[in-house]
Amino acid sequence: MFVDCPRCQTKYLLEKADEEGEFQCMKCSERFMVIGLQDDAPTQISRKDKTLLIPENKRIYVEIVKGSESGKAYQILKPIVTIGRGSQADIPLSDASISRKHCVIEISPERTVLRDLGSTNGTYVSGQRIDFAYLEDRSEFDLGNTRIRFLEISK
Repeated sequence: MFVDCPRCQTKYLLEKADEEGEFQCMKCSERFMVIGLQDDAPTQISRKDKTLLIPENKRIYVEIVKGSESGKAYQILKPIVTIGRGSQADIPLSDASISRKHCVIEISPERTVLRDLGSTNGTYVSGQRIDFAYLEDRSEFDLGNTRIRFLEISK
């Protein structure tokens, strides 16, 4: 299975990740991780009569654009991804102002939803604290001292 660099779309074999599961693009030097592989295929989950899955014609990434982990990018291959300080989060962040289970991104063919999971310091989109918000390509959201950009790239 191949994964794509979120910056330049150079393809890499999944097996070429380093010990921590990260890649460093040889073309543009971007560092990124792949989130959500199960049995070498993206996961599909049904929730409340709504099927959540990564659309086949899109590649989904989140990129840390502000904070102690700025510059990291993650390719998302499953439709529900948790972000938090805890080690059980799909995207673990070291920001002490982020809750262990801070928020979740839910992806369906129709839209992508960002949901706060009752975090102490909140999830913010455009400076507004949200319970949930719809994400579009290049949407940015803040968790504690960290800003994350959502990227949805057509194949």
